[in-house]
Formats: sequence, structure tokens, C-alpha cells
Amino acid sequence: MIRTLPDALIEQARARAGAVALRYKRRGVWRAVSWREVDASVRLLAAALARRGFVRSDALVVLCRRPSPEALLLILAAQWLGGVVVTADDAVDGAELETVVRELTPRFAFVEDAAGVRKLQEAMAARGGLLAALVYADGRGLIHDAHSLLVSFDALASADVLDEEAGAPAAVAEAAAVVCSHRSGNESRLETRSHAELTDVGRRVLRAFDIDDRHDALVPRSLALAAQDLLAPWLLAGFRLGFPETEATRDQDRRELAPTLLVDTAETYGGLAARVAENLPDRHSRSRRLVEWALYHARGGVAQALAHWLVRRPLRQVVGLSRVTAALVAGEPLQEAAAALFAGLGIAPRAYERAGGTVSDDPSARSVDDAAVPRRGGADAVAPSRAVG
Repeated sequence: MIRTLPDALIEQARARAGAVALRYKRRGVWRAVSWREVDASVRLLAAALARRGFVRSDALVVLCRRPSPEALLLILAAQWLGGVVVTADDAVDGAELETVVRELTPRFAFVEDAAGVRKLQEAMAARGGLLAALVYADGRGLIHDAHSLLVSFDALASADVLDEEAGAPAAVAEAAAVVCSHRSGNESRLETRSHAELTDVGRRVLRAFDIDDRHDALVPRSLALAAQDLLAPWLLAGFRLGFPETEATRDQDRRELAPTLLVDTAETYGGLAARVAENLPDRHSRSRRLVEWALYHARGGVAQALAHWLVRRPLRQVVGLSRVTAALVAGEPLQEAAAALFAGLGIAPRAYERAGGTVSDDPSARSVDDAAVPRRGGADAVAPSRAVG
């Protein structure tokens, strides 16, 4: 049985070599990457990191505003070498980064741009940490010198290591694979997951939510969420994972991708509910009463069909949810108004408990409580969440 993420990648590259693994957008054009190409890129990056001194005991800090294909490939390369990956949002404060540096003494890092370089270097200096290499995606504003440890992702990915082998994966099932930094009040804490934990929970997620290789998923906004809750299911099932071009184009990119699988936080789902609510008719109009009937009161085959084609389908298309069949909520449950609206749209976001690695195999275990779905119309039934998606 596969117990590490690199072993899962090897199996996908063997079984689905030419199938699409990733989709990402650059300058308005969607590009596709096969499982064979993902495997080759990870091996090349692993060899390049190893040549710079990365060993099994090392940690790679990934500091990004959002998930990206580059971050994902580097995460897998570090794990291939038996290292642990530390994910942190670009908005993380200096104190939280210093906690990461103090407790994990990372020697390698990946950041998006010059601002990320400065933030990480300040945290390292405050704790006396020393980097062996700092990989960046966007080099604008960076100054290199003869002793610089800076290296661009493109340079690392195109390194002349063809005569070197990354070797067999050094990852061990019981070893740490991902460490996520979380802030609680004035304290920051690190949450660690081993390869075995991630793959075990990943299998239960696939089984509980009926997810397989036919799905198209949109990567969540949070890098920590992507690394901890989506990476293992993606590698184990072999579905397609899509990356929006920017945060500003995320809504349009979602509509173009039309994902069947969503994994995100209640905040993001709340933002989607708010966008749906923005497209509803005036609350005092007849058309609004039709919408509320379709969302909350339509019963029977004919009524359900009319509600779907006249109301639910158009509203789902507005936010790119026309094909969603599986929606997972990580962390806090949805607010009642958002949960009610999604239930009316025929989408029931379901939650699984990350802490302790428990996943419900019961399809009825939903984050949407039937008792919370309004049985009457009214403005409150479709009130948008305050969260920004």
C-alpha cells in the first residue's frame, strides 16, 4: 500500500502517464501538464536541490500568497528527498515566521517575490538562521551579488542535472511531510502531518466523498490547506488540479474550469454565497419569490426540474459551480445563511475533521444541517455572508 506522497506520484506517472495532472493559466492561456511531466519535473527539482545540499533532515519553507504550480512541484521535490515542507501564508507576521525558524531551522525556502525574500531574511536574521538556498518565482526588485543564495525557480527547474539522478524517494511513511503554521490569538503553533497520516486521511476522504480520477478540482486559496488537505487526495486519485492565474481572475477562471470538486474554507464558501446573493432579484419582486420557491420549496420531479433549469443552474453558472458534485469544507463550518443557500442550489458542502485525522465515511455527515435550511422564504434565507471569498 502506498504510504508516502512521492510513491503516490510515481504510481500516477506509471498508471496515467499522458493524462492531465495540472492545469494552470499564464497570460490568459490555459496550459496542461501530464502526470509524466509532473514526475519528471519533481525528479529534476529534487536533483537540483540535492546538488545544493538538501538532505533528508532538511526543511523547505514555502512562503506564498497563494498556491502555484511552482510551489506544488517544489513541495513534492523536497518530500522526494525526505525533507519536510513548512507552508505559511505570505501575510504571516514576523513573529510567526520567527517561530518557524526557531523550531525547524530551515535551510531552504521558496518565496514569490522580493517582498517575500525580505520578510524571510528578516526572520532568519532575528533567529540566527542560515539559508543554503532561497528560491524565488518573481525576481523583480532583487539584487544579486557574488555570494547570493538567491536562485530563480526557472533556473533551478532548468538546471543541468541530466547526468544526475534524483534517486529513489527518501521519504519515510512515519516521517513528517508537511508542517503548517497557524495563528491562535497571540500565539502561533505548528501542526505536523506525516506521509502516513496524509495518505491515510486522503484515502478516507476519497471514499467518504466519492472522489476519483474523473474529477476536476480548483486549488484552494490557502497554500497550507492545499498542502495538508488536497495534496494527498490528488496524488492518490489522479484527478486534475487547476490553478487560477491570479486572485483577481479567480472567479472567471473558475467559470472556465467548471470544477467538479471544491476543497476550501468556510470563508471562501461564504464569499461564493455572497456573489450568488448579489445576482438575486430585488427581495420585494415577484421574481424573487420565484427564486425562493425554487431554492427552498420545490418538491417533486417536475417542480425540481423547473427549479433547476430556471433558477439553480443559472445561479450556479454565475460563480462557476455548474458541475460541482463534491464540496468539502476544511476547518470551521459554514455560516447558516451560506449553508442554506448552497443547499438550495443543490450543493451540500460537507466537512471532515482534520484534527486527529478523522474522516466521516457516512455520506449523511454534512456541514449543512437540514434543520438549518429555511422552510420559509424571506430576505434572511438568502442573506450573503460577510466573508470574502
